[in-house]
Parts: sequence; structure tokens; C-alpha cells
Amino acid sequence: MKIEKSSYTEIYNVETEKYNISIQYHEYFNILYAEWEILSIQDKEGLEVKLTKEEENELKDCIVEKIMESE
Repeated sequence: MKIEKSSYTEIYNVETEKYNISIQYHEYFNILYAEWEILSIQDKEGLEVKLTKEEENELKDCIVEKIMESE
């Protein structure tokens, strides 16, 4: 029997001055691919926030940079 782990997922909850964000890191070992994805963005009252794709990508890049620095 051969057992092999094929992927890995981490979910981070990030609190900024304006938002509470849930972001996911997913790594696929068999195809050597990894991706970050914002799962949700909420304001401080818990209401969902919709950002433009550009704003979301900028926010994601900033959060990923901070996560990578801390690890």
C-alpha cells in the first residue's frame, strides 16, 4: 500500500484596522503549485465587504507579505 500526502491547506484569520479577513493558503505537492485565496472580508461590525478585484489583490499581497515575514 502506498500512501502519499497530495496537498496542504492553512487558513489564517487576519485583523486589520478596517477589516477582519479570512485567507487560505493551499499547496498541491503533486503538481508543485501553491495559491493564496481570500475567503471572506468583513468590516468591524461583521458585515461582508465587497472590494474590486484590484483592491482585493492589493490586500491579499500585503497580507501574504506579512504572513511570510512572520514565519
